[in-house]
Amino acid sequence: MNLISNNPIYYSYYTSPIGKLLIVVENDSLILINFEKEQTIELPNHFQQVKTENTESWAVFCKTREVLDRYFSGEAIDFSKLDFIQPKGTDFQRSVWKVLTQIPYGKTTSYGEIA
Repeated sequence: MNLISNNPIYYSYYTSPIGKLLIVVENDSLILINFEKEQTIELPNHFQQVKTENTESWAVFCKTREVLDRYFSGEAIDFSKLDFIQPKGTDFQRSVWKVLTQIPYGKTTSYGEIA
């Protein structure tokens, strides 16, 4: 995954019931959520910790935290309708992620079923 950009990239952490999550935002888009313990990338030097002054990015962090709070409290979320989610990855990765957003709340599936 290429996280090099000419735009500022901000990060923050979210403490969830399933572990601490790394949240990464570029401009007005959420581009990555990863488990802190499973973080497979070093945060590049150009990543900045988000602050309230970064209004566009701060708003995305607030929306992301709100959605995650609702999700972990048991509310069904239609992730496909969240317009601020723009993950970075290969074309294949993005196509898989799009399918993942369509799995109904509370349902499970296997990679083999969606591949």
